[in-house]
Amino acid sequence: MKRMLAMIFAFVFLLSVFVPTGVFAKEPFTSIDVPKCEKAPVIDGEIKDEEYKLVASYEEGEPAWKRDSSGVAGLDVKLDVYATWDDEFFYYAVIVTNLDPKYTPGPNTYVFEQPGLMTAMLRDDPTLPEFAEPTGAENWSWDAAAGKSFAKEWTVGSTKNDVEFMKAPGYSSVNHFGAVRNDPNYKVVITHGDADIYEQAIPWAAIGKT
Repeated sequence: MKRMLAMIFAFVFLLSVFVPTGVFAKEPFTSIDVPKCEKAPVIDGEIKDEEYKLVASYEEGEPAWKRDSSGVAGLDVKLDVYATWDDEFFYYAVIVTNLDPKYTPGPNTYVFEQPGLMTAMLRDDPTLPEFAEPTGAENWSWDAAAGKSFAKEWTVGSTKNDVEFMKAPGYSSVNHFGAVRNDPNYKVVITHGDADIYEQAIPWAAIGKT
């Protein structure tokens, strides 16, 4: 038995700049076999080999970084994505090089001016007809996707004072479409150091997976 999850993309914010990274765009990650865990990972910001499978890794010079227009391309940066699941949760973690531990945060209480991770998910295989863009376009526009109940998107991150966005005054835009982060069983831990670690436990129910 295998539960399949389609992750459209994960966006990582390095420093205070927006760096889009198509985590699963790299072959052979059109489809990924994510194994079911024997024991649920502990959501503590520490990634252990026995907890997860490494499903994608990007190092300096990878094509994904060349999409960036903010100066990260060519720098010594690495991004690893880990994942597993059980009957209640999809677990995934991102480890990314911290290029500037002393970054200057943006002046506003706005998630895109701080380091963070944006995730978007579908509840099933994105090639299914029910997810096709109705006009025949190759990609959905953000506004059109936001209007569909099957698409979920949210951001996790922390302020300069290490307060997670959901608990920080003024950071209201953590749920971009859908309300995954409002699920009482959703969990996230973020740690900062030589690498930033974003670890999440996402309830299947929160993304509409049955």
